[in-house]
Amino acid sequence: HLGSNTKNLWLLCPPPPAGRYTPDANGYFAGQTGYGYISIASFIDAVAAVNSGSKSISYYEQEGVLALASKTLGVTAILQAGRLSLDNGGAAVDIVYDDHGQPQEVRLAKTS
Repeated sequence: HLGSNTKNLWLLCPPPPAGRYTPDANGYFAGQTGYGYISIASFIDAVAAVNSGSKSISYYEQEGVLALASKTLGVTAILQAGRLSLDNGGAAVDIVYDDHGQPQEVRLAKTS
């Protein structure tokens, strides 16, 4: 059973580091491959491209590389709905969407 010995599994498959913020062997910054660094660098590159006119925001929405609000609001609403339900003893929750399919409100469902 895969999960029977999580200590050994952890040693074999540790999670990837979020970033390395200590100097490398030569004393230089070595965090360029960490998730946070890559995300910020990608965002800065995208802002520069949009500002220069070489790319549009819709390009990045279709590309799916950046975590844009238009793509992450739905997941955030689902997580918020789960938390609200758990905090209220498993109560039903409604996610209210606008005309464009974006979540606008997470609330306890009305019971009759």
